[in-house]
Amino acid sequence: MRRPALRPSSGDLLGPQGYPGYCRRTMTPHATDLQARSKNVRYLPGVDHLRGVAALYIVVYHGAQQLRGSVGAAQLFPEAQHPGSAVLIEGHTAVSLFMVLSGFILTFGADRRDVQYRGFITNRVLRVVPMYVLVLLIAAFTSPGDFSLGEFLPFVFMLATPPFPAADMGVWSAVLWSVSVEFAFYLVFPFLLRFLQRYGVRYLLGLVLLLNALRLMASATNPDTVRDLSYWTIVGRLDQFLLGMAAAWVLRRGWGGG
Repeated sequence: MRRPALRPSSGDLLGPQGYPGYCRRTMTPHATDLQARSKNVRYLPGVDHLRGVAALYIVVYHGAQQLRGSVGAAQLFPEAQHPGSAVLIEGHTAVSLFMVLSGFILTFGADRRDVQYRGFITNRVLRVVPMYVLVLLIAAFTSPGDFSLGEFLPFVFMLATPPFPAADMGVWSAVLWSVSVEFAFYLVFPFLLRFLQRYGVRYLLGLVLLLNALRLMASATNPDTVRDLSYWTIVGRLDQFLLGMAAAWVLRRGWGGG
């Protein structure tokens, strides 16, 4: 019996013609492909490609750290001796790409929707927290002498601030700070989305400029503290999320879209 074509609602699934999972005759997604993907997320193949590149770059970066024996926070920012080593040493910049992609994906998926704060945060907790806590427990089990209970609890609730003891707890926990930053963005995303929907992308980019100006002024008085806050916390990463939000808005609505 011939299976009827399934037509997605406007913008639910995006991709080039002939992309795996599409019927070549009708150019509509197969039922199995629709079931395999979240109904709440609009699919862009290029975003997955970028995430794959960023993930690979971070793996190479931390692999190079392991070869140098430098996972500790004091050796996270060595100076490059030649362009080849700079490619490895600056691999942490892929984290910034992930932050931009997070802002892009959330905004693209929530476009023209009323995001309910409680439901949104509940969804984020269910997606992120179980695996996060599991990895943190593995880190505690494999390196019990590297931190105290007082250092452990802030990480459980994603409230740890620099300097991060987890950076000295090995490969299991050295990267958990980025999850804390992501979750901090989740907490403010619904408010930022409403700001974007009300005032438009130009005001959002103005907020990016304001954040960078404040950071530059603060670095003139206390550069070390500002560097730590800029790298490890939402204070220095928020502009990256905002750029991703702006990119999604422009792609969907254009510069003057409302």
